[in-house]
Parts: sequence; structure tokens; C-alpha cells
Amino acid sequence: MLLSSPNRSYSTDWALPPDGPPDGPVGEHPDSHPDSHPDFHPDAHPGSHPDFPRSQPHAPLSVLDDLSLPSPVLSSLPSFLSDLNPDHKPARRRRHLKRYLLGQIEDKEQAAEVAELLIPTVPNPHTSDSSYSVPYAPPPPSLSPDPPLSSFAPRKPASAPPSFSFKSLSINKKIVAAHNNQLPIGELLDIYSPSNIRHFNPTNFSTLIHRLSVHPDKLELASEPLRSVYAGLLDDLASKLCSPAALDLAGPRNTASILHSLGARLSDPELPPPPASLFDVVVDNAEQVVDVGNPDVTPQQISNIAVALIKTHHPNTRTFLSAIVPHVDWFLDNYRQTNELSSLLHSFAKASFACPPLFEGADEPSLRAFSSISRNNQQLANTLWAYATVNVKHPLAAPVSPTLVLKELSDPIVCDKLVYMSSSQAICNLAWALSVLCPNDWFQPSDRNDEASHPLLLSIERNIELVLKDCSPQEIANLLSAFARFKLRSFPVFQAAEKYAYFVTDEGTPAEMRDYLNSYARMKLLSPLVLQSIDSRADFIGACGSPLDIGLIMNAFARMNRKPEELIAFLGAADLDALFDPAADPDCAAAICNTIWALSVVGLDDPRNIELVRQLWAKIQAAFGRTLSFKREEMNMLTTAWHLAQSHGVELDRTEEVYDAMCAAGDDDDDDDSVSPTLKPSSSMAHKRCSQLLSEMGFAHKNEVKPLEKFPDILRVDIVGHANASAADKVAIEIDGVFHYNTHLGCGKAEWTDHGWVGDESGNTVAKRRLLESFGYSVINFQAREEYGKSDKAVKKSLASALSKVGVEVL
Repeated sequence: MLLSSPNRSYSTDWALPPDGPPDGPVGEHPDSHPDSHPDFHPDAHPGSHPDFPRSQPHAPLSVLDDLSLPSPVLSSLPSFLSDLNPDHKPARRRRHLKRYLLGQIEDKEQAAEVAELLIPTVPNPHTSDSSYSVPYAPPPPSLSPDPPLSSFAPRKPASAPPSFSFKSLSINKKIVAAHNNQLPIGELLDIYSPSNIRHFNPTNFSTLIHRLSVHPDKLELASEPLRSVYAGLLDDLASKLCSPAALDLAGPRNTASILHSLGARLSDPELPPPPASLFDVVVDNAEQVVDVGNPDVTPQQISNIAVALIKTHHPNTRTFLSAIVPHVDWFLDNYRQTNELSSLLHSFAKASFACPPLFEGADEPSLRAFSSISRNNQQLANTLWAYATVNVKHPLAAPVSPTLVLKELSDPIVCDKLVYMSSSQAICNLAWALSVLCPNDWFQPSDRNDEASHPLLLSIERNIELVLKDCSPQEIANLLSAFARFKLRSFPVFQAAEKYAYFVTDEGTPAEMRDYLNSYARMKLLSPLVLQSIDSRADFIGACGSPLDIGLIMNAFARMNRKPEELIAFLGAADLDALFDPAADPDCAAAICNTIWALSVVGLDDPRNIELVRQLWAKIQAAFGRTLSFKREEMNMLTTAWHLAQSHGVELDRTEEVYDAMCAAGDDDDDDDSVSPTLKPSSSMAHKRCSQLLSEMGFAHKNEVKPLEKFPDILRVDIVGHANASAADKVAIEIDGVFHYNTHLGCGKAEWTDHGWVGDESGNTVAKRRLLESFGYSVINFQAREEYGKSDKAVKKSLASALSKVGVEVL
């Protein structure tokens, strides 16, 4: 930002009346944020008054002689103290010093004592408090309590305010009075009248726009005649704030306030849109706007502008954020309120901008301020959401570890208070962020995977109707994703969210529908309502969604062993070359893999599915290694799909290049594992028990067998019989737990009957059995939960009965 000068010749855009004084008192300035700086008043800042003595930067180091500080700390203090800005208030310099000392010495009390000795507390001249450590020198007697206006020297901040007059001061007072008296928004807007327009300066514009943005009836600006007046106000402002010189003249605070009010609070679709030129000029002059050498620039203003650009979806938001990156250290050292930090972190995350200096620099010391959840729950949720988003899209070298947050969230009272006092958005985003940032076992229940045990999840579960009441589709998807990440089959949560299925599909984006459906698929919770609502929007998903959205929705349907009829029909009628274009979407390879895998799982008995698979497979063959590149897991999906196609009698050609890539992806370099009779540490308790009982019954077998020699990482069988009899060599026993079956949400609980699970087998289970049978195995799906609570003798009887059905007789 160009530095302000008291002797500047101001632009004619902000011209004063001929008889107006060159400088005058400053009127009330709008808040640029709920926690913004106080309105300027000369007496509120003694250090800026020419007759008020500025406090010394710091006391001599000799005051520390009685303290036993480490010599490296003492030797580093002069350099650090010299770097402190003497224009900052003593409290601010003392806070920076204390933060620095906390990084050097572990004793918090000693750090506070040293900071107080070096930068003592300065008293407020307008209070009678005598407890301050440094006496305050009163103003000289020559300054009378109420001097005549003619003899009053102009009092102003370090940089001259933008051009103003007594008329502009009067306008500002009228705006503030109208707002404080809660006058109708029409009367507030009437202040922008033809007789006042020529006197409007940047502060008047900023004050008026801010008061309009926080007015409870601001949507009335969409009605006539207020709409035309408001549109004229925006046009007038855009014509004035249109150049670097105009930006400098308006000042950083006015600029930030105007953009934040328009972008964050007045961007409703019903209102006239904010002028794009206002945001363009700020982005085009980003280096000036974030010039930290200007004493008028503050971290709050920078974060407010970033929020405004994010809210308006400005195409060049990343340009402005790039200008902030070199000044991250300055921001972290100078921000005053936690909302300034959370807003900037949130803006970087929303723009998918990974800035390691910011995210790694604002770790535990900065997050400590958020540990008081009852005060900062929204900021805490936004901050942790930002960290989680960046870690998902761009993993940091040192991701945040929210230890303090985890500790406080272990208190049931705190969690209940958090759920009752927070917005739905804060709760959903906090749950999702913790599911990304926390260890996988942090929320694991003690005995069952369908009941929450942690205080926060229990509180959400008890109040799920309240939480979901004001949620957006994205927030509903985030909450379900959190429970799915923690592998918690909370029936109350998923049943309550099921009621919002058509709300999600009618109001949500394809990506939000995808995440919403994927949570049900991961938990194997079958909801016909959810499936029908998603499939009914097939045309919208295909037209507005990305190829990856289509692929992952197909994948979710297949995992629940259901065909998305409408979506398959859309794909059959679509131009697949245009839809899955690698040049237009970098995730095209993953989308094709998921689509082919899903079509192979739901069954290639339908000619439409076969034709789609052939077309997509031909696309892979033609573009492999050139415009399409695949990750290891994607190659494994293609290998599985190829084998499933073979099991259906569908021949798919493989080039040598594709075959070699399949072999490389399917080999996990663990040759001994495929023949080892030992169990894996990850094997379930039911698997271990059945293996032991089979051994006692004389059934020789191997555990965790990989039947595909060239693709060992593709398929793993729980138990394979061998050496007991010729028939037993080809017996595959799968110990199926709850996630091998879909659970119908209408039942409320997973129930066992004589016919099996309430529900049906998942797509993965059906596809695995089909593959094993195509390889010549006799497959036994042993439903483990049927045997829970039974004696070993009863379980042995069930195993013997199952083996006899495939021709194996055991004791």
C-alpha cells in the first residue's frame, strides 16, 4: 500500500468543498469485522496524541539482574526487543515478548514476569486505577479541558485520514445514529441523497455499506425503489475505488471494510451483485494491499479481504493469497484475535492453497487460543476444518496434532455444551475435521461398531434432529462422512439423515450427493430412499458433476449390490470420449476405473453393461501411459474388473503394457504371505477362533491365502483347505462379519434370522465369491455372528455341516 502523507493532494474523486478545512476530526468508522478494532478517537489512543508522551520501547536489561535466566536467552533479548515495533501498544509488544520467551524457557510465570519487567503496563489516563507499575505523566497544564476550536491543534493518527470535512463528519454521525436507533433500512439509505453525495468520502461509504450489511432487514434492498438507490451507491463506489491511487487514498481499513461487507454479508442472490471491479482492483494491486510496511495495514484487514474474495468466488483469489505468503510470519506475529487467524486459514483451505509456512507455523502455540471451546467453537471448527481440508488435498510435512482439543473434548459436559451452543455447520465441520486429523482409533467404541462411545459422538447422536435441522447438504455429507471414517454404524444418525435424502439431491451438488451416498455404502446401510433419490438425479449428475463424481457414485451403488438404472442409461446415451476426457479432468483415470469396476460387480449379464465396459476398456487401451496414468489401487481395480469379466465370459483384450502394469500393481513383494499358515494380526477374532476349531477337527488349512500368483495383492481368502482330501484342496472359507452384508435401515438394527442377515450380501462379497468359483474353489460363506455366544462344540458342528455341503467330511 502506498504510504499516506499528510501533505498529499487528494484525488478529485474525493474532493472537498472549497471552504472545507484540510483536516478535521475523524468520525466513527465502521467495524470491518465483529471483533474489529475500536472506532478511532484521539483520547482512546494516548500514544497517537502529540501531547501524550509515548511510553519507552522497553526497560533496560539491568532490571533482570535478580532473575536467573539462561545466558542464551539474555543474549538474544536485545535483538528481539529491537525488532519490536515501537508504534505498537505496550500490551501488544509485551504479548509478543511473552510468546517469544515461552519458546525459550518452560516456566510460564517467569516468562510473564520478564515480559512485565521489560515492557511494564502503562496506565489509562482516563481511569483512576493506581495499580499500574509505571506512573503516568498527565497532559501539560497548557492544554485546557475545553479549548476553543480556533486554538485546537488537529489531532490525527500517524497517517492522515482520507479527505473529509465537517460535512462528511456530520454524514458519518447521521449513519451511525440511524443504525443505533434501529431506523428502517430505507431511512438509513436515504442519507445517500443527492445533497450528500458530493460530500461522501471513503469513510462515509465504508460506514454506510457496513451498516447496511448488518441491518436485520438488508434483504429489503432488493425491493424498489431501494434497489435502484443501492445499485447507484455501488456504481458510484466502483467509479471512485478504481485505481491504486484511489485504494491508497481510501486506506486499508476502509478498503477491507467495504469488501468484507459486500462480499461476506451483501452477496445474497436477491441483491444487486457487488461490482466486480472493486474486487478486481484489489486483486490486481495485491502487493500494495498487503504491504506490511504500511503501519495502517493489519492482519485483520488482510483476512477480511481474503474472506470476501472466497465468498464471492473470485477467479483470481489465489493471486491475492499468493501475495500474503511472503508475509505469513508477520501475520502470525501480529494477529490480535483468533478469528483473524481462523479466517485466513479457512480462506487458504477453501481456495485449495497449501501454504506450509502458514499451516505449520500456526500449530499448537496458535491453536492454544482455541482450546476454550465454549468461547471459540465456530472458529475452532473453521480452523480444524481448514487443516483437515489441506491435509486431504495437500498433505503437510508436519500436520497439526490437536492434542489440546482432544483432551477438552473428552469431557461430556463440554461436548454437550458444544452441541447445544454451536451452529449445525460448526458441529458437522468439527466432526469431519476430527475424523481426518485424529488417529483412526480415537473414537472407536469399546465393544460394538454400531454404537458411539465417545462423549462428542454420543452428544451428536442424542441431539441428531437438532443438529440436522439447519444443515446444508454439504454439512449433512460431512457429518455422515465423519461417522463413516470412524466406522461407527450409528443407526439414529443415519436414519435421521435418510429423511433429508431429497433435500440433499434437490439442493446439493453432485459432489455432495456423492459423499452423502458414499457414507451409507461404507457402512453397508441400505436405504432404498437414498438410492432412489440419487439415481433420479442421474441427468443432473452427468451434466453438472465431474467424471469422478459419476465413477464414485457408480462405485457406491455396486458396493451395496444395486444397479443405478438411470445413471447406467445416461452413460449408455452419453458420448464417453467427451465425458471421460483426460485433457479436461485430471481425475479421469480414477473415474474410468471406478465405473468399469462397478459395472463388473453389479453384473455383466446386461448387454448395456457389457457394451459400456468394452468402450471404456478400449479407451484405456488406446490412452494408457500417454493421456491416462493410473495409481496402484486403480490398476488393482482394473485387474479385478478384468477377472470378473472373464468369469462372465466377456473377453477384454490386454496389451502387454497394460498386463505388465497390472502385474506390478498386484505384487506386494510379500511372497511368503501367500503360503504362510499363520494368521495376520489384523485377522478378526471370529476368524482366529474358526481356524483353531478347524485345526482341532483335523481340517488342514492355510490362512490369509492369496490365490492369484501373478496378482497376489488383488485377492485374499480367509481360509483355504488343503492336504486332507482331494476335494479339500479347493475349499475356500470366508468368515463373514457384519460389513459383508447390507443392513436395511428400516429394521433399525442388524438382526439375524434363519435365512441369514436382515438384508443381503454386499456387492464386494458377491463379486469375491464369483471370482473364487471361477478359479475352481468351492466357497463357504460362514456367517460368524450366528455363532456368537455359542460353545466351541456348537461352532464345530456348524463348521462340519458347512464343509459336508462341499464334499468334505471331518470329525
